[in-house]
Amino acid sequence: MKKFAFISCGLILAACGGGGTSSGPSTMATVPSTPQGQVIKSNQVVTGMTSFIDNGEKRTDYVLSALGPDYFPEDMWNGRTIVITRGASGDAMAAPGVTRGVTTGAGACRSVTECSQMAFDNMLEQLADNKIDPDTVTDTDQLRQALAMIGYSDALDADWTDVRAYIVDNLENLSDMATNVYSQYRDFNLGDVAFTMASASNGDRAGAKDLITFDVKDNGEIGGIHLWTYRSDDGTLVPVPGADVVATRVNRDNLFTVSQTREQDDGSVVNVSGAVSVDTYGRDFDLTYSDFGLLTGNITTTTTGPDGSENTVVQKQYEPFAGGYTNKEIAYNDIKNIETEYVFNNGRAIGSVKARDGSDDLSLRGTANLRFHVDDTGPTETLNMKFSNWYNVTIVKDADNADIQFSANGAQIKDVYRFTSADANDGEFSTSDFLNGDYNGTIVTDNNAPYGKLDIKYYGDDNRPTEATGVMKYINEGIEANIAFGVK
Repeated sequence: MKKFAFISCGLILAACGGGGTSSGPSTMATVPSTPQGQVIKSNQVVTGMTSFIDNGEKRTDYVLSALGPDYFPEDMWNGRTIVITRGASGDAMAAPGVTRGVTTGAGACRSVTECSQMAFDNMLEQLADNKIDPDTVTDTDQLRQALAMIGYSDALDADWTDVRAYIVDNLENLSDMATNVYSQYRDFNLGDVAFTMASASNGDRAGAKDLITFDVKDNGEIGGIHLWTYRSDDGTLVPVPGADVVATRVNRDNLFTVSQTREQDDGSVVNVSGAVSVDTYGRDFDLTYSDFGLLTGNITTTTTGPDGSENTVVQKQYEPFAGGYTNKEIAYNDIKNIETEYVFNNGRAIGSVKARDGSDDLSLRGTANLRFHVDDTGPTETLNMKFSNWYNVTIVKDADNADIQFSANGAQIKDVYRFTSADANDGEFSTSDFLNGDYNGTIVTDNNAPYGKLDIKYYGDDNRPTEATGVMKYINEGIEANIAFGVK
């Protein structure tokens, strides 16, 4: 598989994969002919995920919980356009005792949604960025309201001496508390999506990791992609300085162009140019918060040395990836604490197999399903992937251990993509506890042992997964498989 390789002396390209056709956009939902609708339509060329996550209702519920129903004028709940008068600073004046009334003009909020947003804006205005000076802070309705929003429920009615004492005791944490509350209830767009690549350009056994994110415009439209690379620093992932790559979107297509120039410490200059496509497949079965696909294309890297010498390398990109909205990702522990079985029967898997002899990679297209089951022994994940031109793959994962099994199942597999151990066992082959690597920085020093890593992420609302995506890598007997999958 050809992919990006980043090292401290500059950006180069390393062999990591081969070719294969990509599907491109297949189906698109009907969208309204509005400015936002056009943004959604444009984004759907790249990904079928929802372009926007509106948390307006959640913000209102939170404000009701934190500030009480008296924050909103009573008639507002009857559908009338009643507004809350703002103070001189422009913040909402809604604490008990503040006169409420009907106003007009730029200083008023005109709906439940807007008034709720105002409460969040006020919280950030009052508390974010460590703005409070404990020696000069004064008692205001806006400050009390902000404190109530971060969880100090007595802030609205307590004696000012007690409120000030709370501020002093929590001074160093107030900004983080406000930012954390905001981050949970703000609106989200595709800029909040992160994809993990199956391979790591800085070395899989070295514990590295590569990510893809979207660069979005102010209106939420995808304007480019950002490729990030991380190395493992004693088991901790850290970004490689100067190794990120920005690709600009071409028109409203799923094609992105790269054009970068970097000067290295040794005086050499590295020019990177080319184009990559982002092809996603979650739209085929209506994934909402997650997606998976292939990064494909050609990249040319030219390094000009201090002496004027040039070295040019043209590489073909073919990299499976998977991920989704970070705010919709459900923590593994939150899933396993729900004593329910989750079965995802509808899914696909895509990827490639690197041949033993270095010949062209084998492109994989198949189906996938996933089962998350909790019993007395704990949670178990069972992932099945079926391919017509390679082995069917079954992974059974229990806590941090997993077994992987390959079954030819009658498929005609070329010698260079076959495990010799399977040939001796009627096409069956397995490895117990194959997860010696991961996507979290673990370093594997035994270069001769089979290598495997797997990353499954679940997505949904209220800690109940409705879809999942993931990536995996397996290396054994000179054969390397890189696969991404999605299920619903």
